[in-house]
Amino acid sequence: MTKSDAELYKKTAESVYENSRQFLRQKNDYVHVMYYYIPGDMVDSVFSCESKMTVQVNQIIVSMQKEGYEILSVDLRPTFEDASFKMFKQKMYLLAITYK
Repeated sequence: MTKSDAELYKKTAESVYENSRQFLRQKNDYVHVMYYYIPGDMVDSVFSCESKMTVQVNQIIVSMQKEGYEILSVDLRPTFEDASFKMFKQKMYLLAITYK
């Protein structure tokens, strides 16, 4: 991953977070969850760092923390593979961020 790639991924995550802020619940004693769909990188090796997803998920978590939210858990699960994603060996993931 190049530095310009990392900046692009970060800016994309900032934009997605900004658009999703309207769904954040007010800070209170209750536990809440925010869901995001995230496309994974192309599969090119068996064991490697998922750089794009790492940058984007970290940016969303940091943005939430900067606004005073306490992150309780982060859960990432593969969701579906349609024909276009299978052709490019790419998966979609559902990201669940549980927060207070």
